[in-house]
Amino acid sequence: MATCKQVFTLEEKKVPECFTNDSTLPDAVYNSFYTQTLTPVATLEPGNYWNIAVESGSLPSGIIATIDFGTPSIQGTSTDSGTFSFTIRISQSTDEYAEPTGGCTKAFTLTVPEAPPVLTPQQSLDATTWTIGYGGYEPESGETANVTASGAN
Repeated sequence: MATCKQVFTLEEKKVPECFTNDSTLPDAVYNSFYTQTLTPVATLEPGNYWNIAVESGSLPSGIIATIDFGTPSIQGTSTDSGTFSFTIRISQSTDEYAEPTGGCTKAFTLTVPEAPPVLTPQQSLDATTWTIGYGGYEPESGETANVTASGAN
């Protein structure tokens, strides 16, 4: 009796990266609108249904991944501070209801620095002396800050 033997080699197939952006995106500003275009390696062909999703990790609250007129981006107003790591997947489908197929991914990091300092009056709303604090910073004796305030009493 003859036997036939065949050897198969399995290779892990890596999903290609699909954006030319650096992995570290420019910082966002807390509570300000942020937009960063994600430049695809290839042109997003018109007539296809393109999908963009956060595959792993998370974006800051208030920022989403979107495709507008064939241009992928992340945008919104962050209400969180910190460093966020996430992977974006872009894929296409045959129509707007079909499951997306294939696609490519890229990992990104986005930093949103802490909120800016808050000015609070020491005594009352019409006080001329203000305390400026930032993350628990205590000014040294003799340090001053120039503060301009305006408004009706």
